[in-house]
Amino acid sequence: QESESQSDESPMLELAKRLGIPLYVEPSASFVDEINDKELMELSSRLIGESLPTTDQLACIQALRDHWRSSPSSSIQLQELGPLLRDYQRLIIRRFVESPSPAFLEREDRRLFHLKNASQLRMDDIPILLGEYRTLLST
Repeated sequence: QESESQSDESPMLELAKRLGIPLYVEPSASFVDEINDKELMELSSRLIGESLPTTDQLACIQALRDHWRSSPSSSIQLQELGPLLRDYQRLIIRRFVESPSPAFLEREDRRLFHLKNASQLRMDDIPILLGEYRTLLST
C-alpha cells in the first residue's frame, strides 16, 4: 500500500526506486578527479605545449575545456573522446552533488551520462556530447 508521500513524488523518482537505481551518487565512487585523470592531464599538457608550465595543472585543464567549448564536433579527435566523456560525467556529478533535486535527474541534457567508456559513443553522439558539455560548462 502506497503512502501519500510516495504518490507526491515524480514518476522518474518512483521508477528509479522501483528499479533499485541509486538516487544519490557518491562523487568519489567511480569517477576520478581531474588531477588524477592521467589521459586528461596528458591531453591538456599536449594542447598547451610550451605556453604554460605543466605544473599549473588546473590552467591546463581549463585550456582544454576552453578548446572543447569552442571546437566543432568534427574536429574532436578519437583520443579526446575518453577524457571528454569522463569530464562531462564529472561535471554532471558535481552539479548533482551541489543541488540533489528531482528536477536535475529529469533533465534531458544528461543523455550520455550512462556510458561506461568512449567506445560506447557513436559518431552521431559526439555533437550531442559537446552540446551538453558546453551547457554544463556555462552553468
